[in-house]
Amino acid sequence: MVNNSKYLVLCCFFTILFSSLSPAKIALKQDFQSFSVGQIPTQGVGSLIDANGLWQPKSAASSGDPSIQFDPDDLNNKCLRISYGSGNKNTKAASNFAPINQDEPYVLSWSEYFKQQAGVYDVGSSYIYADANASLSPADPPKGIYFTNYTQGGLFYWSGPLDAETQGNGSPADCNDKWVDFKLHVKTWDAGDGFGLFDVYWKRHGTKTCSDTWNRIEYDWRFNSTGMHDGLNAMYFVPRKISGIVNYFNNVSIATEPVDCQSRIILGQNFSGDLTGDCRVDVNDMYAMANSWLNSSNVTAEPLWNIGKWDANTVPETTSLGIRLWRWAAPYGYTATISDGICQIEDVTDPTKAVWIRTDFNFNSKIPTLTETRFKMVDNANYLAGFIVTETQYGYCQFYLYPYYFRSANPYADNNGFIRMRILTSVANGHLNDATLYWQNENTGKWDKIVTAACATDVFAATGQTSDMIGLGDYSGAWIGDYHYDYLYISQDSATVTNFVKSIEAQEKDINDNGSVDFMDFAQMASQWLLSY
Repeated sequence: MVNNSKYLVLCCFFTILFSSLSPAKIALKQDFQSFSVGQIPTQGVGSLIDANGLWQPKSAASSGDPSIQFDPDDLNNKCLRISYGSGNKNTKAASNFAPINQDEPYVLSWSEYFKQQAGVYDVGSSYIYADANASLSPADPPKGIYFTNYTQGGLFYWSGPLDAETQGNGSPADCNDKWVDFKLHVKTWDAGDGFGLFDVYWKRHGTKTCSDTWNRIEYDWRFNSTGMHDGLNAMYFVPRKISGIVNYFNNVSIATEPVDCQSRIILGQNFSGDLTGDCRVDVNDMYAMANSWLNSSNVTAEPLWNIGKWDANTVPETTSLGIRLWRWAAPYGYTATISDGICQIEDVTDPTKAVWIRTDFNFNSKIPTLTETRFKMVDNANYLAGFIVTETQYGYCQFYLYPYYFRSANPYADNNGFIRMRILTSVANGHLNDATLYWQNENTGKWDKIVTAACATDVFAATGQTSDMIGLGDYSGAWIGDYHYDYLYISQDSATVTNFVKSIEAQEKDINDNGSVDFMDFAQMASQWLLSY
């Protein structure tokens, strides 16, 4: 009787425990292999295993796309095609299985093939919605995450709520005629101000830069969750309304649980000993650890800022170190003041004017460069700033900085709202290749990798600037903002750049977070040896 009582108590305990946990969900998952080639013929909402009922075309046309076609790169693989033109239409996948509620973080995944076609302006363009709306009625438009992109020699994308787009960073032209994998991680539906936050990751197949490597390309983007339908269960694909647009999609999913290795890494459910990101702990991870053996994750050597060391304590208009306060468009439409070692520039009335702090004309971006700044922007929803590296007549890497980043609740912002940032650039084939943005964590003091921006080499990037530069502030001629600068330091000293790279690599391999890659880290890896997902 006593044993039975203990058993009943344990049963009740675990019942209560597990009922309080949010179950892992896969609301949508499709790779199109179960479909027949040809136009999608069905309507309605289906389960994960009911392929014919899962997808529904917009009913405005009776023939054409959306259709199931063979993969442009692999005739043994099938994918979804949509396009804009006569008889073509949008499509939506809506599941009736495990819808995701508004308080549940999730990962949205898809692959997209960007088809280059001569004479078409916005090649490969599309709008993609993560939605809970079961209809395609114009009276009840999609709500939720809105992701759109276009290509013209390069891949660009925008994202944000339907009524307030957020501009994203560009990529190289070699994304055309190749598959690109996307993952969008919604971390919260409401960060306390009615807006949710999400990160964006991508992997570009067979490109010159970052080939087959996942990179986070956006951090803490916002979406307006007010009025969204509860029970997320659908993705909605819309070709941009330009004749000749062709989109191919595959591997579509919405889930709170990992559907693949990268989702597991994003959700923080991977092995700590997996240093190579393949969800397996093996000899490759041991080699990766050996490359940083006994290295410190703390940068101890003083950087040599041999290119420029601009500080607000000096006269900001021009210095002998090659850094200047650059002003564009007249009248300049701004005021600049210095107080307590901070340079404040207000450009808040006329978006046609622009102002930023930038390098002088003799800067060369075709050399690996480390830049550090301490910067903040006044928290106003109408403001925007950019951190940019350009190579004249070739391309640029850019990072958008939003006002809410500088709130003190952000672990990277200090009590005064300043963020200490670094940008590290890389060079390939004699040209600017990409740039990675790091922020210093106020709690740990470490430089954390935030996002990586590939060098955009499209037709827009090849024009405009007449010199290589690094700039910070309002450089678009379409923004406004109230910017506060402490300093801007730049180095192309090889030892300074190498020391920073080594410290970041050691930080990534310092499993037990004690500041060094040593036997304690190896012991933790050994405890997970040959484990895999």
